[in-house]
Amino acid sequence: MKQVQVTAVGENSFVDVDQPQVGRQDVLIKIKANGICGSDTFYTSIGGIPPRQGHTPLGHEAAGIVADIGSDVDDVSIGDHVVINPMAAEDGIIGNGGVQGALSDYVNLINAKANRNFRIIPKNIPW
Repeated sequence: MKQVQVTAVGENSFVDVDQPQVGRQDVLIKIKANGICGSDTFYTSIGGIPPRQGHTPLGHEAAGIVADIGSDVDDVSIGDHVVINPMAAEDGIIGNGGVQGALSDYVNLINAKANRNFRIIPKNIPW
């Protein structure tokens, strides 16, 4: 899949990365919308966030569609529309120094729980 990363001071690139694999308690989100935050421009200006300088994933203002769920997930369904809470990611803050960024095709929410890692939104809200 494609992911936008800070690859050098002042430089962002589309990078090919493996699509996340869904674990038993995970929720895979197909990203449909993502805002650009002022922090994204700052991270670009300094070459990324340590320790991921040169390969910092960007994007933390995201919404999308649930593409897959783990076998133990029971509070969301495939096809639900959600907004992501980047601060609640167990593998680091999404798009703020963690291993994932939401300027990607997909984000995997590890040990996901509705109203903690994500919030279900009405399907009639446009992207």
